[in-house]
Amino acid sequence: MKKQKKKKEFSKILVAQESALMWITTISIIILAYICIDKQYFGELPWLTAMVAFPWTAYGVSQGFYYNKAKTENKIKLAKKYDINPNDIMDYPMEPCPG
Repeated sequence: MKKQKKKKEFSKILVAQESALMWITTISIIILAYICIDKQYFGELPWLTAMVAFPWTAYGVSQGFYYNKAKTENKIKLAKKYDINPNDIMDYPMEPCPG
């Protein structure tokens, strides 16, 4: 009997594609920066640094949302496993503030 392959979640595929695209973009811009420096054309360097920084910022935000989604899904899975209400699981232990 053949084992069925578990279908990969869309969000995981999206994160993998996003990661690959970020590295392709970054390496391409590093190559362009090298060419600009080699040809002594420094006018494009501020634009190139922005073209690297802005996509990485958006990528960081995207990763933050993905990890938050994964945390919530794991909380639900654990609640089902241990037969408790997912809302009873706290993100962080609550301790009184010192002072």
